[in-house]
Amino acid sequence: MAGATNNFSDSARIGQVVAIKRAQEGSLQGEKEFLTEIELLSRLHHRNLVSLIGYCDEKGEQVHVRNQKLCVTESNFLFPILPHWQLLNLNLSGTLAPEIGNLSYLEIVDFMWNDITGSIPKEIGNIKTLKLLLLSENKLTNDLPDELGHLPALERMQIDENIITGSIPLSFANLNSKKHFHMNNNSLSGQIPAQLSQLGSLIHLLLDINNLTGNLPSELSEMPSLTILYD
Repeated sequence: MAGATNNFSDSARIGQVVAIKRAQEGSLQGEKEFLTEIELLSRLHHRNLVSLIGYCDEKGEQVHVRNQKLCVTESNFLFPILPHWQLLNLNLSGTLAPEIGNLSYLEIVDFMWNDITGSIPKEIGNIKTLKLLLLSENKLTNDLPDELGHLPALERMQIDENIITGSIPLSFANLNSKKHFHMNNNSLSGQIPAQLSQLGSLIHLLLDINNLTGNLPSELSEMPSLTILYD
């Protein structure tokens, strides 16, 4: 970077103010994960998000260059290197990229109250650290991937008020950490799996305003922590 700017000479100015973020020695990410972040950030375009200008990943350095004009403080700078992705109510559109599944450190994915379309990527099932998956009030469609049932740390899944179709995957019975399950106001069909009664920590199970059929499984009455059930 110093070479490209003649050691940051004034003569190399192009009139744009940028902020440079350099990873500390010993905290470098793997190359695949770093490049995945760059790919995802390059797809985000919104007036309230800081734009990516360039990056460096060579000779033991990992550097991001971003537009400075929207960056008020480092504490509120939104960047995917953080474990919490909270991009709610920003009028974001487009689809969720499958590459999100490569961000193995994520704990919160919060895209509520946007205009995101398409399917929920099955690759999210690769994020074993994920605790909160919050996708309420978007325009998501198609079936729920079985892979979402392979998230051992997941405590809350809110996918209500979308246009999601298909049945509830049986793999969801494996989500032993799950406490809140909000799937209401969609177009889900089929029967409610009795296997969901295996979720001993589940507190809220919201399934109302769907196209579900059949009787409510009697096994759900035996769930020790369940306090709210809407079907």
